[in-house]
Amino acid sequence: MYSKLEFEFEFITPAFIGGAFNQEKEYLELRPASLIGSLRYWFRNLLGTITDNVNAIYKLEEELFGSQQKAGAVKVKVKPQGDLQNYIKNQLPSGVSYIAYGLQGRPYLDIGSKFQITFLVPKKYKDLFVSFLYLYNFLGSLGGRSRRGWGNFILKPISELKEDFKNLDWEVFSKELLGEIYRGFTNKAKEFLETLEENEETINFNPLWKFEIFEPYKEEFKKENSIFLLRTLSYSYGNYRRNHRNPDYGNFKNFLNYRDKYKHQCIVYNRIWFGLPINVRYKTGEKGFINLFLEEKPTRLASPVIFRCVKGEVINYFRPLIIIKKSDDLVIDKTEECKNKNSQNLTFYGWNVPKGKVQGLTADKNIKRPIVSKYPFEDYIKHFLQRVFQIENPILTLGG
Repeated sequence: MYSKLEFEFEFITPAFIGGAFNQEKEYLELRPASLIGSLRYWFRNLLGTITDNVNAIYKLEEELFGSQQKAGAVKVKVKPQGDLQNYIKNQLPSGVSYIAYGLQGRPYLDIGSKFQITFLVPKKYKDLFVSFLYLYNFLGSLGGRSRRGWGNFILKPISELKEDFKNLDWEVFSKELLGEIYRGFTNKAKEFLETLEENEETINFNPLWKFEIFEPYKEEFKKENSIFLLRTLSYSYGNYRRNHRNPDYGNFKNFLNYRDKYKHQCIVYNRIWFGLPINVRYKTGEKGFINLFLEEKPTRLASPVIFRCVKGEVINYFRPLIIIKKSDDLVIDKTEECKNKNSQNLTFYGWNVPKGKVQGLTADKNIKRPIVSKYPFEDYIKHFLQRVFQIENPILTLGG
């Protein structure tokens, strides 16, 4: 037996999504496959705050959202509300270029574009799924550069929900409510993880990672519309990156200019903590990119820093959440190879990648060197949060 759940879905920041003809502005659409992909990502990540049993996580994810081998139990239908042509634009608002890198000239769906989303969910999963949707409503996003505040949305229930969920405010962010629903989601998910068919492994409820949620309280980050907020985020984030570009800027330029000299040295580039790849260009014409490699293929590492716009206590009041994903699997305590070759008095930090991947930096096809930071992830992100937002402690931690 299935439960039918209907929601109104509304973008509250511009969304760089596409369809079968992504570059044709008249074909922009929100596809069920894109929505399911985003739901799947956050479902997996939230389960990772509960258990480190990867097999169990994937089995429950597969049960709800499917895999190449089987269809998922959750069915999704998407229906546009109104004429989307009125919301398709290709000119970015001014003042947001830093957090919109690579998006210039691309068409997007503007703020206010709406869809009706219908979920068909097996009744046994209904409570788990609705609690997950509430969390997704304030954490998730869709489309290009979604980790930098684009493609944010709100879900408003249309169909009747049980009393526990019906009285929730789905529009306005509340750390107390989010924490309460997360605890309910955790308890329900544990029940299913323990009773999965063919699950012969013991489920240990030790998290793979955790999400720390920070909220800036400075007045400059409280805006009457989301574009003003994105503008402020773009300026503040870009200003921090520009003002703290050294020693990264000089280190990489030296590598480009004196490649033979740097063939056997590690490259110190502290901003690796914001994710990879990093494209680097100089006024003199030199350019290169920093990445990780699996054999000869570059492997993207998504930024663990997420900007999310939410509505404040008053409906027409926007503020940002800064969501940090922390995982012991992402970093290592020190990189001995770099410590020995660069300085006996410094400890260097870098990505800890699965066996078989090569930690490498490239300016051409022939030179790959380890990339490292002088600072551990915790210290670098703490510095970023203090300088840009004047915040130190999370308002909420999911997992850990």
